[in-house]
Amino acid sequence: MNTPWEIISLAALCLCIPGVKAETIATPQPGISQDTGSNAERLTDTFRIISSIGDAPSTEYVREACTRLEGVFSLVSPWRRRDKEWRILVELDSPTNTTPPAPKPTATPLPYHLAASATSPVVSLRIRWDTALSHEDFTRALVHALCARVLLAHGAAKPAEAVPAWLVEALSREFILARFPTLFDEWARQSAAGRPLPVSTFASANIGKPSKTFSLQSFWFLRFLRQELAAKKMPHGHLFTEIARGKTLDDFLADTFPEEWKDADQRALWWPLGYSQTTRSHMSGTQTMAESRTSLEKATAFVFAIGEVDTPLTPTQLIPLRSQKTVRDEIAARLFRLKVNLGHVNPVWHNAWHTYGIFLEKFSDIQVADATLLRLWENAQADIRAARTLEAEVSAALKQAQQKASGTAAPHTNPPG
Repeated sequence: MNTPWEIISLAALCLCIPGVKAETIATPQPGISQDTGSNAERLTDTFRIISSIGDAPSTEYVREACTRLEGVFSLVSPWRRRDKEWRILVELDSPTNTTPPAPKPTATPLPYHLAASATSPVVSLRIRWDTALSHEDFTRALVHALCARVLLAHGAAKPAEAVPAWLVEALSREFILARFPTLFDEWARQSAAGRPLPVSTFASANIGKPSKTFSLQSFWFLRFLRQELAAKKMPHGHLFTEIARGKTLDDFLADTFPEEWKDADQRALWWPLGYSQTTRSHMSGTQTMAESRTSLEKATAFVFAIGEVDTPLTPTQLIPLRSQKTVRDEIAARLFRLKVNLGHVNPVWHNAWHTYGIFLEKFSDIQVADATLLRLWENAQADIRAARTLEAEVSAALKQAQQKASGTAAPHTNPPG
């Protein structure tokens, strides 16, 4: 039989792998307790864990999880770990416990109850520890509690209610990643091809059962936000300070990034470009030849709305329109994406990408003549043709080597099993 923490670890690994359903935590088994009494207490710097289930291994697992979570929170906020009165009381509640079930804090059913008040330094978290508790909800409960505790330290009037759902999801992902670092590349690849959610989606979501898309994008949103705050030299913990003051996400972004937020066009591009930059810049490895070719084909196709019709334009037609703001913005966005992806381009296609990047870079420079831009475009097309030829030669050589290694006239295929 799997022990509870082994099943939870497996659930964390399965949480974000395509096609694999996250497992639930096993019901604590009676009769395996090594505690001397009916209740077990374990301490960390911040958490005090009291178990009514009589299961020492489960209690120890929760203690270890709380310890790891404290490390994750050092990424986003300084907090007074030495202030022993700032405790989070965690109770593992057995289904057979005679204590009445805790009321639900929101309309969304949650398998835990969190209570925090500005009149008391103690945050109380009650988790129903049974087969219905998934690893996602277990992690979400601990993160929600620690967020509330940090907001309480920052002076929030209603700490539990003030915690935004996107922050809970983002830090839950950070918690899982701290234990399973190999998931990072998988998350980046899953996200890179997607479209970013509007910032308003993060602002309006409630804690509960989010979609996988919301959970993943919350993770990247926090990563990008931390990067931008660091660039502004904002003090560590600025985000929690402003949330505790009652600022909405929109107000926080407007006050923190006034230059980006004063212009509607810059505001509209801030998160989409940030999402693209953050997801793609964290991807490791090199693209295949086909991936680099396909991406460049899409990047060199120019389609703009003329009247009410999307119309493909050749460079000869596009260059005279470069004084138009919509055209300049689109070219700037393409150049940004190209710079983000250039480090992952297959070597066969690197020259073509680089030459096309020079064309994009010079496009918005009014000092560059139209004839010069056309020549740069022709240079890019010449490198694209050369890359196609080289890709075909490399593919043929690889196929020939594979056939030679297998001793057959066709690629060798192993039998099933």
